[in-house]
Amino acid sequence: MRLVVTRPREDAEAFAKALRARGHEAVVAPVMEVHIMAGAPIALEGVQAVLATSANGVRALAKPCSRPAPTACVRWLQAASGVI
Repeated sequence: MRLVVTRPREDAEAFAKALRARGHEAVVAPVMEVHIMAGAPIALEGVQAVLATSANGVRALAKPCSRPAPTACVRWLQAASGVI
């Protein structure tokens, strides 16, 4: 199957490689770029956990956080709950 991968290039190449390993023809055609914006540190006082919905969100959060907090991503939560 010929598939178009529209993720940002940084993520598209690894995903396309995985598709190719499964016998697909993957065409990398990013439709956006992600730029992490500078800003004030994110205060996490009182925060018990961070829920990230994308790898780009995790990358952005990793830079300005004032202290680590337990972090979970949607894919991990879906796997743990048997959704995927």
